[in-house]
Amino acid sequence: MEDGYENGSLVLLLNLEPSYTSDEVKELIKDALKENCSAKMVQRTALSSPNFGQAFVKFSSKEVAGRVVAKLDRHCLVLPGGRVLVARLASSAFKGKQSPFFGHFGIDKLKHQTHRDKREAVSTSHCSQPNTIEHEMAIDWAVHQARVNLTWEAIHKQQGEELKVLIDRFKSTE
Repeated sequence: MEDGYENGSLVLLLNLEPSYTSDEVKELIKDALKENCSAKMVQRTALSSPNFGQAFVKFSSKEVAGRVVAKLDRHCLVLPGGRVLVARLASSAFKGKQSPFFGHFGIDKLKHQTHRDKREAVSTSHCSQPNTIEHEMAIDWAVHQARVNLTWEAIHKQQGEELKVLIDRFKSTE
């Protein structure tokens, strides 16, 4: 998929049924758009919505990818279940830039860092002790993370319920 990004033939499909497999997406593109491709479903993360799936689709050339995106922009491809397929050229998900965040290293820097760390290794405790600021901060972080997870669960549940209502309305108007 990385070489597809580099030559501009990688497309990101949005609003898919999350239960689709990569083979189903490939067949969908072949049947509906008459284009050969390879597909890879994007794995869900803790923050991604369980109601919507995404997939990367790699086409044979940049022109084919542009044609598919333009066709889906001009026309409306409705998937089973009433979902409208959305496509866009893949963004810089594979771009090899260095991270601007503190503590994030590229692989080459990481190798040098581990060699130096091995030479300067000192025995330390790997668990924070209950009488340190690190322990207190870790407990605060764990509580905050639990609250955030509950909030995301509530949001995804509400979105799922709203989506069901919209699909039922859509089906009743047909």
